[in-house]
Amino acid sequence: MKKTALLIIAVVGVGSVLVPGGAGAVDLFNTNILAEVNETTSDAWVISDATAADYVITDSTITASNWTDKAWTTASTTNESSYFYSLGRGGLSSSATEHNMTVTDSTIKGSDGGVITVVSNVVGSAKFYVDGGDGMLLKNVTNGVFNKATILGGNGGTIIAPYAGKSTANAGSGLTLRGTSTLHATNSIFNGGNGGEIRTPPTTGDAVGGDGIVVDEANSTVILDLSDDTQVIGGNGGSVSVQETTPGIADGGNALLVSGSGKKDVTIKGGTFIGGEAGMVGTNTMQAGKSIYVTGKGAVNLTLEGGNFDDGILIDNTAASTLALKSTFTNDAPLLFQGDTLTITEWTDGQLSDVSISGKTAYYVELAGTNEFSLSGSFIVGGNAHAKFSSGLVVESGGTLDLGSSQAANEASSAYIKTNSTIITSTKGVGMGRLNAGLLTIEDGATWKIKNDTGAKITIGTNLLLATATDINSSVTNLNVILDNPYQGVAGWLGKFVNIGLTNIVNSGLTNKELRAQYYMGDIDEMLAVDNASPLGIAVADMSLIVSSSASSSNILFDLGGLTTTLESGRNAFTNGLIRTTQSAKSVVANQKVYVGVINNRTHSYLNHEGVGYPVAGPSGAAGWDLLRNFSDRAESKMSTDGLRSFSDRVEGRYGYDDVASSMRNAEEGASLAGVRLPESWQIWGEGFGSTAHQDTVDKIAGYDVGTGGAMLGIDKRFNNMMIGIAGGFSQSSVNGNEGNDARIDTLNLIGYLSAYIENAYMDLNVNYAMNNVDTEFNGLRYTGNYDANALGFYVGGGYGIALNDWLMLTPEASFLGTYYSRDSYDEKSAIGLPTKQYDTYDQFSSVGTIGATLTMIRKIDLGSHEVFMQPEVRAHLVHDFNADMDPETYRFLGGATVVETPLIETEDNLFKIGAGIRLSEWNNSSTEVGLDVDGLFADGYNAYMISGKITHRF
Repeated sequence: MKKTALLIIAVVGVGSVLVPGGAGAVDLFNTNILAEVNETTSDAWVISDATAADYVITDSTITASNWTDKAWTTASTTNESSYFYSLGRGGLSSSATEHNMTVTDSTIKGSDGGVITVVSNVVGSAKFYVDGGDGMLLKNVTNGVFNKATILGGNGGTIIAPYAGKSTANAGSGLTLRGTSTLHATNSIFNGGNGGEIRTPPTTGDAVGGDGIVVDEANSTVILDLSDDTQVIGGNGGSVSVQETTPGIADGGNALLVSGSGKKDVTIKGGTFIGGEAGMVGTNTMQAGKSIYVTGKGAVNLTLEGGNFDDGILIDNTAASTLALKSTFTNDAPLLFQGDTLTITEWTDGQLSDVSISGKTAYYVELAGTNEFSLSGSFIVGGNAHAKFSSGLVVESGGTLDLGSSQAANEASSAYIKTNSTIITSTKGVGMGRLNAGLLTIEDGATWKIKNDTGAKITIGTNLLLATATDINSSVTNLNVILDNPYQGVAGWLGKFVNIGLTNIVNSGLTNKELRAQYYMGDIDEMLAVDNASPLGIAVADMSLIVSSSASSSNILFDLGGLTTTLESGRNAFTNGLIRTTQSAKSVVANQKVYVGVINNRTHSYLNHEGVGYPVAGPSGAAGWDLLRNFSDRAESKMSTDGLRSFSDRVEGRYGYDDVASSMRNAEEGASLAGVRLPESWQIWGEGFGSTAHQDTVDKIAGYDVGTGGAMLGIDKRFNNMMIGIAGGFSQSSVNGNEGNDARIDTLNLIGYLSAYIENAYMDLNVNYAMNNVDTEFNGLRYTGNYDANALGFYVGGGYGIALNDWLMLTPEASFLGTYYSRDSYDEKSAIGLPTKQYDTYDQFSSVGTIGATLTMIRKIDLGSHEVFMQPEVRAHLVHDFNADMDPETYRFLGGATVVETPLIETEDNLFKIGAGIRLSEWNNSSTEVGLDVDGLFADGYNAYMISGKITHRF
């Protein structure tokens, strides 16, 4: 054999490397072939009309040089035909007549695209191209042998050109095979380059990854005999900065691309085929590459004798093609067919585990082997496609056959549907994809799903044709026909399929069978498919019996289906309407604490006036009192010589009266007692309040939000060291449930109260009665009700004022509130004719306790010509609810006997409350005072915020 060693550092200005000839061999050993920089006329090594029969490349590198980077300050042309380029070139191109090619321990690589930068904006729509070069092209290679070879496509380049036309930075392919070529490869890599980067706002472009191997010439016959450790890899998609209405493309490259026109025969005997990763266009991820992608106008006969194709096979050409899976092919192959016609001529069970057929025209796939097609995975017929199983079909247990929505029926010479298998049909109007079989056998336990993925509506009474059979021995046993996705519209989700089975049809003297199912109104409990032992299941079952016996049951169900248009909305509506309450009892009990808090404001204003806990030198009084969920401490400081003399008599022994008088004369910027008018013993007061609270859902019991607003008026009288009074008011609360379980509560309340003190200790007592009128409303089932509820509360609290100095006081305090809640029985009626709910009477005792402290400060400020007495304070309390889990309410349907429970939500029993307030009155005349308070109450899943304002007048 004739051998020639070449060391070509730069091939300058030539179109090909002329090889020493004769019919011998060209042997490149330890050789580096590098094309000239910016060479535009050729690849690194071009073999065209050489007479050598054998080419041997060993321990060598063949690389096309990259273009130098380019930069323009301004584009000189402005129309679409104008373009600028910095292209990569190919590594080796061989288009000679029949020859052999051996590549060992060598690398052949196409060069990368360049970098084009435009400094100023491009005028018009000039285009830019920085595509990578292909690694290698071989044509008519009788025997191509690759061992430890690496064949690489060049990467796409970079374009930085604002306002450019649609440009490309696509990668080069690894290897292109044409003509009649056979490739044997061991431990080798054929890798497409990666897509480049395009930064051309606001326009877009393409940055597609390169394909690993390409077969693109008509009348080509290619055999890929690859070892399992040989990899054919698509390059990754690149990056395009802008996403337009007509977007650019940055898909990953395919491992094997078969494209173009004309017939092609491709046989694969092994290898691992890996698609490239998807790139980005704007913020959108493009498509990843496939293991095999067949496209173009030519017919393709694809034979798989081995190989791994985990990234799937996509056949998308427009000519009739074939696919043969030989018995030596032991892996499964996910197949997506979007072409014209595909005939699968050979297969073995398990090879096609996932098949999907889709498209916009009548695509057709035929399985025309000699054995039945055994389906254990999924076979999906989408779009207007249809499939033909010429040698029979068996859907194994666990297998899924989706017949699609095309009215061009799918065919099978015989069809055997086994237990636990699934057939899916998509509707298209009243028509749907169906199965026409010779002998049809459906075992007990199979499921036929009807899904609505076309937006179609099915009306009650529709009789659907699912399949036909020409063999009178066909049989169907206990087929379960269900709605996979419930239909929208009136009563749709309440429908079910009945009268399921085969019927005889005589046509032209021949008896065939039809498999039909009728869509009809179902039972509520059956349609909801809830646990019969659950509260919802118990309620629905009882109601369903009552409705089914009603003369207007069809109308009721029809109206119900119109209001709750899907199965999910139906389940929500029944859950909300039947086993949820409006949580009104919780709200009524909570309001008791608000009313008691208003009274506490008044009693502590009295204690301030009497000087309980005052610092010895201060003209102001005790801190107010705080209680759970109330507008806390709103104690009001009042100036009174009666109070001053009273507390001066109680001053500890270390203080004398002269000390007190002296301190008072010098307190707070020289305050003076001269001219102070003494109020009388009667007081009238008023307070307005508002609050909002949020409770999270707990254990699937819907949470709620409550808003309350109201006002209270009162009058009281002092008697020595105690005060007695009476007050009344009105409030309104809106309860908005998370699931539409709403209520409105109107409340009138009456309170009698008493406050007394001994030294610096005090105690408050009050009795509160509230009459509540409650309106309830539930969305979905449209139940409404009205009832009266009573609440009687008893409150006791006390504290002790500790003077820290002349202007600061700390008041530790504690309290207890007990509330008895009761209501009579009442009815909730449905506007759509569902059975009336008759609620039983309900009563519940609830109690809360608090412990905490208030810190009060006393100041006098000047506002113009007025001297104003100011008392700010802050407070913090721990609150414990002894009855956080109240008893459930119960009802029975009119005409039913089953007791249904509607639980009240279980709230947190330990809460934390913080607040702040301020009181203002004129220094020399404390007859009228105003105050403002803000409080917050917090626990896990619960929060409340409260604000109140008040005015007190003494006379």
